[in-house]
Amino acid sequence: MKSPKLSFREVRGVTVAEFLDKEVYAVDELTVNEIGKSLFAVVKEKSPVHFLLSFANVTYFSSALLGT
Repeated sequence: MKSPKLSFREVRGVTVAEFLDKEVYAVDELTVNEIGKSLFAVVKEKSPVHFLLSFANVTYFSSALLGT
């Protein structure tokens, strides 16, 4: 299973993380960990950070990722 793609950009001092895939099937632990590492790396690098996780492109999102 491929890992969902994320893009990161800055908008007026806010880091916006956006899922590029329409369907995010993060049901296995490896995928959830990869997404978590990507998100936490940005937060750690820019701490303190104003962060927005955008689901604008997403039509399906697996509940396994919500805990991350």
